[in-house]
Amino acid sequence: MYLHAGRDVMVFNSTIVAILDRQVLARSEDTRQFFDRLRAMDRVYGNLHQAKSLIITEDAVICSPISAMTLVRRERPR
Repeated sequence: MYLHAGRDVMVFNSTIVAILDRQVLARSEDTRQFFDRLRAMDRVYGNLHQAKSLIITEDAVICSPISAMTLVRRERPR
């Protein structure tokens, strides 16, 4: 199954490690360092300034304009 992350981006469910609220970057220095490392390796996709959530996958971070709560509800199997 795939998760629609917004802006015509689809993510394969089995590659998702975590879905985080964007505000975690401001609250957690460790998460910010992790994000900055991936950005330096060109592994961050999407617009961080418009993001409401971050989808952490096995090899990238996807900035999504959809809230983390909505994405989690979409990701759960029915």
